[in-house]
Amino acid sequence: MELYGIYSAAQAYFRTTPKDLTLAQAAYLTVLVPNAGRYFRYEEMRPLMRVLLSRMVEDGWITQAQMDAAWQEKLQPRGWQVTYDAGGNVKTAKLVDRSAKELKAVVTTRAPHFTQQVEQELVRRFGRDVVYGSGGLRVYTTLDSKVQSAVETASREATGLPPSATLAATILNPYTGEVLGMIGQKLRGSEPPAAWNNAAQGQRQIGSTIKPLLYTTALSTGLDQSHREEDRPVSFPCTGCKNGVYEPENFEGATTYRDMTIREALDRSLNLVTVRLADRIGLQTFFGKIRELGLQTNDGTGLAAALGAVETTPVKMAASYAPFVNGGLYRTPRYITRVTDARGSVLFDVNSQPVQGKRVWTPQVAWLGLDMLRGVVNDLNEAQGGLAGRAKFGEWPVAGKTGTSNGPKDFWFVGTTPLYTGSVWVGRQQGGDMPSRGYYSGYVNAPIWRRMMELAHQGQALRQFSEPPGIQYVDAPDQQFLPNVKLAVLDPNYRDAANTEVQTDAPPPTLYRETTYRPGNDPDSLLVSLDRTTNRLATEFTPPQNIVQRRVQLEDLPGYAPDESPAPLRDEQPDPEAVKAARGVTGTTQSVPPASAP
Repeated sequence: MELYGIYSAAQAYFRTTPKDLTLAQAAYLTVLVPNAGRYFRYEEMRPLMRVLLSRMVEDGWITQAQMDAAWQEKLQPRGWQVTYDAGGNVKTAKLVDRSAKELKAVVTTRAPHFTQQVEQELVRRFGRDVVYGSGGLRVYTTLDSKVQSAVETASREATGLPPSATLAATILNPYTGEVLGMIGQKLRGSEPPAAWNNAAQGQRQIGSTIKPLLYTTALSTGLDQSHREEDRPVSFPCTGCKNGVYEPENFEGATTYRDMTIREALDRSLNLVTVRLADRIGLQTFFGKIRELGLQTNDGTGLAAALGAVETTPVKMAASYAPFVNGGLYRTPRYITRVTDARGSVLFDVNSQPVQGKRVWTPQVAWLGLDMLRGVVNDLNEAQGGLAGRAKFGEWPVAGKTGTSNGPKDFWFVGTTPLYTGSVWVGRQQGGDMPSRGYYSGYVNAPIWRRMMELAHQGQALRQFSEPPGIQYVDAPDQQFLPNVKLAVLDPNYRDAANTEVQTDAPPPTLYRETTYRPGNDPDSLLVSLDRTTNRLATEFTPPQNIVQRRVQLEDLPGYAPDESPAPLRDEQPDPEAVKAARGVTGTTQSVPPASAP
């Protein structure tokens, strides 16, 4: 490691602390300051040390007797074997181990992506001057070593990934928002992972993992799980879409051509029912809700957002699912609990600044959404079309949802137990499609999620989800499709159970139309140009075809910083269009991706 400060130097060259340095050792280190390379030429050091000690005598800092004692000390810097005569002069000096003075890095390689996020959070909260120029900080984090080990083990054991794919995974405490474990890349043996953190920096389309948020928003407007929508082809007028219409399809075109309950539609992750439901409650209602859950819609996005045409990170997806289990409260993910400076002064203590969760659902509505998520895992087995059964482990109750973006480019599983909420993303680092056959999020991601969760839960007392008052259960209609399934419904006598205030003027049920949502002036977000191949801010050297417009939260912006000194390739000139795009000189575009897979 690079050495900074007298403490590191004392440790490196003499394995002691500054207060225990002898006068001779202190003089040696002082002479090294202008040129550390002098370490390799010990004989040249001695005359310089003598000059320094003599000046200290002249200036009255030490006595002549102290100087003589220091000169006669048989100094042995780490890695050297030196012999002296009685007068303190060097007889022989041999460098026997060039690496003896080296120290192990003070920054551990354990959980590097988590540590990276801690550093960014410190800079955002206190500024670079405090973090790097105040003599050091003592930082207490939310990392749980057992949970981190569970995530890392699950990553190393994940062998069924598509070719050239990597992954990201995280586990957080749904009751506090504390990130307990994180990996941003597929771990491969003892090989250090790449620096880019897909868990907290990689903006990826979330596919059908967004559907539980839509369905729960619908429940909050007064609908229940037995509400029906048509699973039939539908077309929406759409400016900017191919042939002027938006025509979503179910995954692989499978359509039942019947009305079905939204409980069954979520179990089967049907797109046609989902877009009809989104159109029914209105995009303003839906987008307003997912923004409360920490997710950011892209400008110009329409109904395709209900199928997952929204980009975010695994950490934020886990945080958006936490309200299902904690009674309806959203908390921003956090990595730090306490910070003190070098003098011990407290700069931050979460206990003195408790995080008050923002209510996004009532406890009853959150439970209804959780009940639907439990259904995705438990209602249907694989033979019946179940998508998430591979996430189950032991006796622990599990609720979660798979997701696949168009291509497929991204595989997801986001889920929760009564103890932890977590997410797993799988995809190619540089983007691009993965094989369309033989790989599915239920087969790839769910087992990874299960493995990290079963390891994290080892030794924990079994718990159940905490059900609020005001909930009743009824048999699901259409038992031939959902055998032995019971639906959670609101007790009609329980007042204020549904937060119907989120409902806006919904369109008539038979009126379908594609709309766009454009947020107003949001002071907390910014429209930026990203390089789609690196997920970092575009520069003047980014090819125009690689530039995409994305809206990101200001607090996340440092994570998208480009290379500090990007340079063009040999004989390459910046493209004028790329320069304009990188500086944000572009018009607002409207893009509606094709349908998402389950």
